[in-house]
Amino acid sequence: MKENFYIPSFSYCRKIKVQANGKEKFVDVSTPYTALTPVAVPGNFSFVVAFTLGGLFAGKDYNFNILFVDPNGKAITESTLTVAPLKKNFSNYAIQASVDFVNAVLPVEGIYKTVVKFGSDILGEFSILVQARGTGK
Repeated sequence: MKENFYIPSFSYCRKIKVQANGKEKFVDVSTPYTALTPVAVPGNFSFVVAFTLGGLFAGKDYNFNILFVDPNGKAITESTLTVAPLKKNFSNYAIQASVDFVNAVLPVEGIYKTVVKFGSDILGEFSILVQARGTGK
């Protein structure tokens, strides 16, 4: 059976924290971003992308590539998200995932995007504005 991956939720934020309430765990997204606003552009900025990734099968491991791409189409940074095999007997499940981008270099203002890939397949592209603080264009 072939996977049918999907991303039902995606967010840019300042940080995430995993909370526990008894046996239950949940992800707390702190300070969601509608734009990334470094002090200056070009400049560095740290942020987290948090998302849900579904369509996984138990007993299989997966490697997903997460790219952050500038307005000119150049990948600024790339990360690999490895999902270890789930030992439970689920035929289809979803996970909460996050990737930290620490001091990502943002060379120009404009619309950037995060691209989630599995092999050569693009599973999703998620855009966000990068603009220096106080420029108010």
